[in-house]
This record gives sequence, structure tokens and C-alpha cells, in this order.
Amino acid sequence: MAILPDDLLVDLKHVDKLVDDLEKYDYDVLSGISNFSMESRNFFNHMTCIDYMNYGAVDQLAQTARFDYFTQVMTRERYTKLKEEMVNKPNRIIRVALSNFPLTIAKRHVIEKIEFGGSLMGVDTVFFQSCINKGIATYADLDVEMLHIKGIEDNHEMQGSILMAFDRSITTKIHHIISNPPKKEQIFLPKIQ
Repeated sequence: MAILPDDLLVDLKHVDKLVDDLEKYDYDVLSGISNFSMESRNFFNHMTCIDYMNYGAVDQLAQTARFDYFTQVMTRERYTKLKEEMVNKPNRIIRVALSNFPLTIAKRHVIEKIEFGGSLMGVDTVFFQSCINKGIATYADLDVEMLHIKGIEDNHEMQGSILMAFDRSITTKIHHIISNPPKKEQIFLPKIQ
């Protein structure tokens, strides 16, 4: 199953790279990586992942489904340095505790084990918390960098991005409507041979 947010700019080469990674390596969950949002330069300069080597963040995420954005999320500077350190590796895929669904592909058996639900931090955080607690390793390919445009219409620091958003009528505002509560249903997907 591929999870692709509607406020993420993705090129076909990103999809091809993740599919190629999955064909070469046997990952249960593999994501790309993106900036956290476009609401400010600070959010743009933080990436959507927490490195699995950040043990305090892993423990906190496993127990509470929360994380400290300012101290645990990878900075763009760290992301760039990590890519440079891995330049001679066969791939630049790292294990992550969290990647916030920037084009994430998960195998069927993972989806069958995880109950999707929301929390204060969002459905993506709950998904990665469940993976940690069920012993499912999650990875991110640092070469699959996408642009997360969430909040671009409110950003007054990055004028070029704002003009692009207005020229293309891009908005990421969420409009809540009152609806009936969802019903829990059992869904059986056909197995692909």
C-alpha cells in the first residue's frame, strides 16, 4: 500500500526509486523524506523523520505517540551531512523511528497488523508508534526528497514559494465539516500474486 498526502509534490522518479528499492531490498515500510512544512523557514529546514539512532525519541514515541519537534526531528543541515557521509554506500537508506508519510510504501502484512487511527499528533505518528511497538522496522531513502507544501499560503518569508502556490491555486488549509462518525468495517483486500 502506498500512502501519499495531498500536500506533497512528488515526481514519478520518486515513485520509481522507492519501487526499485523495494525490489532490491526487502523492507516492510519504506518512505521518502521531505521538509516538515512550508509555514516558516524553520519548518522548511526540518525534515519529516526521526533517525532510529535517536533512542530517547524512539522510547518516547513508543510510549506516548508524541515527539519533541525542536530536539528530535532531523534538521536539513543534518540531512545534508548524512547524505554526504553515505555518498559511497550502495544506497542512502536509513532506519527511522518516524517519517510522517512522505510517500510511504508498506507491505500488506504490515497494514494487516496496524490499526489506523488518529491522535493529537496524527495518523502518521500513530502508525509509526505501532510499528515500533510491533517490532516492524521502518526506513527512509534519503535520495527520495520531496517538497511538503503544507502551510505555503501563510508563509511570508519565502515569497517565491508563495507566488508559485497562488499561481497554481495551491492551498493546504483543512476545512472541517460535521459528518457522521465513521463505522468500523472489516475490509479484505485480495492478495496479489
